[in-house]
Amino acid sequence: MLYLKSQPITRWISFLVLMLCMNFYGISQDIHYSQFYNSPFNINPGLTGIFNGDIRFAGNYRNQWYVDNLGQYMTFTASADMKFYPKDRSKNNFWSGGFIFNYDVAGDGQLSLGHLGLSGAYTTEFSKNNFLTLGGLVGVSQRRFKLEDLLWDNQWNGFQVDPTRPTGENFNNTSNVFLDLSAGFNWRWQKTARTKFDLGMGAFHLNKPNQAFLDNATEDELPNRFSAHFISSWQLGGAFDILVHGNAQWQGPYEEYVIGSFAKLYLNQQRGQEFAISLGCGYRFDDAVIPKIALDVSAW
Repeated sequence: MLYLKSQPITRWISFLVLMLCMNFYGISQDIHYSQFYNSPFNINPGLTGIFNGDIRFAGNYRNQWYVDNLGQYMTFTASADMKFYPKDRSKNNFWSGGFIFNYDVAGDGQLSLGHLGLSGAYTTEFSKNNFLTLGGLVGVSQRRFKLEDLLWDNQWNGFQVDPTRPTGENFNNTSNVFLDLSAGFNWRWQKTARTKFDLGMGAFHLNKPNQAFLDNATEDELPNRFSAHFISSWQLGGAFDILVHGNAQWQGPYEEYVIGSFAKLYLNQQRGQEFAISLGCGYRFDDAVIPKIALDVSAW
């Protein structure tokens, strides 16, 4: 992620470079990342504007090559958000806004999901060092697939599959566009820039959009997804921090639980020239161990 103080628009746009984040496959239906804290809008719209700085960019990319001959599995996310401060800066209340773009594709039929969403949030300081944020996200999603590379039972000639034989299938629609609504809240306790704690929850697909491809088919509702998280950083010494985080997600019959921790060492603490290295490990219950390494260079 990139966090910036206010700059002229022509300057901060030039800093838009995506970070690559390693991720692993799980059982959740929606897009999800092992490094969930590096894709905040995908876990909670209430995290809009919750960062140290004025402008934030984040990018995620995952490519799992081929899995069980099901074809390539690729996921890409880009997001940005910024704060809008009131004229009276004596109060720590502010609005935030941002956008997120998700693209996910898998399988020989290139079943894909594209999503573009706009988020907005309001943050208020309800007591010293304690901030409450309420956020919402309005998005448009498109699910689509391609028929060209798919094979069907009618193409079996008794000995082998013959792609030139008629499929016997009649798809009048290989694409579906729908409105997608989400909301969430986040509580932040922040003592210093390096000692802070976030706790919140997001709810996705509030309108349960119909994702069916066939016009005359029974509606196929996209089930709600609920995501609860905590993300914390604790300064234990002049140059040493501990970062601890966790995420739980539920969607229909699917559930996922991820916990992890970093040890972060600052090799340079000079303002504007900060340099730190972090090592850690995460665990997704009943699924995967997730080794992690991170570098912090100035605002990156």
